[in-house]
Amino acid sequence: MLSKAGYSVIEAGDAESALALFRERGSEISLLLADVVLPRNNARWLAEKLRELKPSLRVLYTSGYADNVIAQHGGFAAGGVFLPKPFTSEALLSSVRSVLDA
Repeated sequence: MLSKAGYSVIEAGDAESALALFRERGSEISLLLADVVLPRNNARWLAEKLRELKPSLRVLYTSGYADNVIAQHGGFAAGGVFLPKPFTSEALLSSVRSVLDA
């Protein structure tokens, strides 16, 4: 959806891979879009690590899990925005644009 809308997308399979990619290409990255529940770690941990490297990074969390499961997986880091699943392509694009423009 994001690529079709003209955004450049860099994908990672887990938080550690995302951190490694960010260390290589962080200057190209303006937004972290991450599911709260990630393999071997969580999006809050990832967002905090990435913001140590780039404090201006915008963060958009997503999840289809209930609030209690989200809390068990670390919740959200300050300054992030949450988009619950399921969402439409219009909702995703609107959220991404809103977070980037904030």
